[in-house]
Amino acid sequence: MDFLIKSDISAASLRFYDFNGEDLSAEITSPFYSAHLTFTTYMDSYGILNFFQKMAQYWDGWNGNFSWESLEGQCVLSAKTDMLGHISLQVQLMDDFGKEESWTLSATLTIYAGQLENLAREASVFFKKDNGQ
Repeated sequence: MDFLIKSDISAASLRFYDFNGEDLSAEITSPFYSAHLTFTTYMDSYGILNFFQKMAQYWDGWNGNFSWESLEGQCVLSAKTDMLGHISLQVQLMDDFGKEESWTLSATLTIYAGQLENLAREASVFFKKDNGQ
């Protein structure tokens, strides 16, 4: 089972998969770039779910950014809104732990506010089901 977030204005997407309650894999793709990474959500396995639920709760906009970061900073999500009901979801995947050649990929996906409730529902199914609950 996957949790897929597609940009509403481009072919970019963010896919979460292989969640076992602690480790999680993510993949960012577009026609111009792609990257995937497995990281830990240890001690914060519901934080990422709360991130998507909070955006849906404030679908009509919020001040500043909503953010979530994995334990070791390998995956960072940050969302902000504009006055037109667009959400800019900034995604950063970073692999630099103990490697001579590290990499970072940052991408922004635009999501319409009307999609947030559905995304939160899909996140709830994905993160709770794959967490054995």
